[in-house]
Amino acid sequence: MFGNQRSFSMRATRRKFNPDLQSKSIYVEETGQFVKVRVTAQELRTIDWIGLPDSCGGTA
Repeated sequence: MFGNQRSFSMRATRRKFNPDLQSKSIYVEETGQFVKVRVTAQELRTIDWIGLPDSCGGTA
């Protein structure tokens, strides 16, 4: 996603909004193993709320 960065004088320069990627190890109870994932902060909140999807070995 792109946008403008505004200085105090309101001069516009183009900038890029990067996702907030985090590297985490998540424990999967079904396999008894940790899985390394690289997800955004919002996805971590979703995993905490819903759980892991079936494709990752979870019970969502």
